Amino acid sequence: MTTATGKTPVKKTAVEPKAADAPKGDGKTTCLVCGKPLVRGSKDGMGATCREHQGKIRKYARQAEVAPEGWIGMSVVCREFRDAGIPISKVVTAAGGDACTKPTLDPVFDVVYVGRRKYMHPEVLTKGMKLLSSSAKATSPAKAIKASALKS
Repeated sequence: MTTATGKTPVKKTAVEPKAADAPKGDGKTTCLVCGKPLVRGSKDGMGATCREHQGKIRKYARQAEVAPEGWIGMSVVCREFRDAGIPISKVVTAAGGDACTKPTLDPVFDVVYVGRRKYMHPEVLTKGMKLLSSSAKATSPAKAIKASALKS
């Protein structure tokens, strides 16, 4: 059966959503936590990064149903920083790492997760850029504490 435009109509079927706590991989070839392929064999069914981050993921981030008004997606923030000549790795480090497992450099780098997307406060494009443009201040809080302890 075809429509007036000559195309076959697509039949939509309902898809059962997976339970949130259901494993994402099989544990033999894919990680049980994130579902990514396992490069090396694994005794516990997890990849190295998931094992390292276990219990710490999103520890220093907030979660919300919708993004706060005016907040900017982290991909846009990273693009702006890159265009200003600041490496994306500095933004990620200042925001607590890839999975927000560490404290942020400054409250302006706080992250809000909406599902799997990350959002940052708009001031990160002004105040945050000033903080990261001076390399002396662009260290993690732990490194800053060590540096101040060495000076005294």
